[in-house]
Amino acid sequence: EQRPQSALKAMGSSFKRILLAGLGDSQSAHSVAMSKRGKEEGQQQQCVATGLCPREIPADSLNSFKHTLRRYQPWYNKSNVYGLVLLTMLGLCIFSVLYPARHIPSLVNLAPSTNLASTRRTYVRAVAHLARELVLNDGLSRMDREETAGTLKYFFDELVEIDTAIRLGNSRGITVGADYRSAEHNRIMYDVGCPWREDPDDDCLLPPDTYPHAAMDGLSNLMLYFLDSVQNILDEHGPRAETFESVYDRASDPAERSHEVHGSRARMRLLTSNVDLRFLKLAFHGDLFIGTGYVMRLFKEETAAVLAEVHMENQLLFCVYIFQVMLVFYVGLFLRTMRMAHAEALKARAFVSAIPLHILDAKEANTIKDYFTSS
Repeated sequence: EQRPQSALKAMGSSFKRILLAGLGDSQSAHSVAMSKRGKEEGQQQQCVATGLCPREIPADSLNSFKHTLRRYQPWYNKSNVYGLVLLTMLGLCIFSVLYPARHIPSLVNLAPSTNLASTRRTYVRAVAHLARELVLNDGLSRMDREETAGTLKYFFDELVEIDTAIRLGNSRGITVGADYRSAEHNRIMYDVGCPWREDPDDDCLLPPDTYPHAAMDGLSNLMLYFLDSVQNILDEHGPRAETFESVYDRASDPAERSHEVHGSRARMRLLTSNVDLRFLKLAFHGDLFIGTGYVMRLFKEETAAVLAEVHMENQLLFCVYIFQVMLVFYVGLFLRTMRMAHAEALKARAFVSAIPLHILDAKEANTIKDYFTSS
């Protein structure tokens, strides 16, 4: 019974202390507020006694004063002018990046076009070489008849697919074919004549023992003659199609194969008597090889022209940006604003120096001093 009573007494004394502390804080806060109010009233009475109380400016007068300041404010010191110039700078930065970027699809399209044009030129020679080896079949190439035919068929199909991709697009990484974007390419491929030859007045005739008129109707017609000749050799001298279609996919080392070398005079005579073989021999150095190289150089020139245009546009836009930053922003706005601020500071200094502080009393002098030195 004694312990609960002692606990109650302790709680009662603690409550009293908290209540007294709260009352003390409330009284101290009230006394601070009263002292602050008394100080303000004292300052008000003092300014009334001295006649230096600040008076509230009417709203009409204040608005008229602000309107007059805006009317006489220089154009290069206005916030809307600064905002317009900064927005122009930002827009010019974005435009200088986005405008040359419109050439990216062309560059992305020209890269595989140029690469495949070079590959097509190489495959023309590879197909002509393999067609000759298929006809000779003498074992010197370390490939038997089926292997030679399979390899020839593989390069033949690749050549057809690459040629179609270069011209029509939508294949092998080319989005837009050269037929739809290059007038010079179409002139080389489809117009009458042979512009890849050095002599523009050339009659475009091939040797009479081949196909003499194959090169007269453009490079595309010459390519069709070439592909037809290869197909004729595959049909006449190759094995059955099912025996060599998948031969090229087999992994084997030619050095480990054992082939007999056996020449044939009859097959050697085919090199000169077969019109398709005579025509294919021209692919190593003739019009088809030169023409495909001409197209490859055309694509390289197109790429160089696009890159030169991108470089020129970047330089031009950068010069415009530097001109806008240096002359318009720095010289036209920032520098003139700084000069005006310096001139106003000199005027304020001259005004303060002209104030006749010597005829004022201490309170008036301190009031003026506080006006210019207060933060």
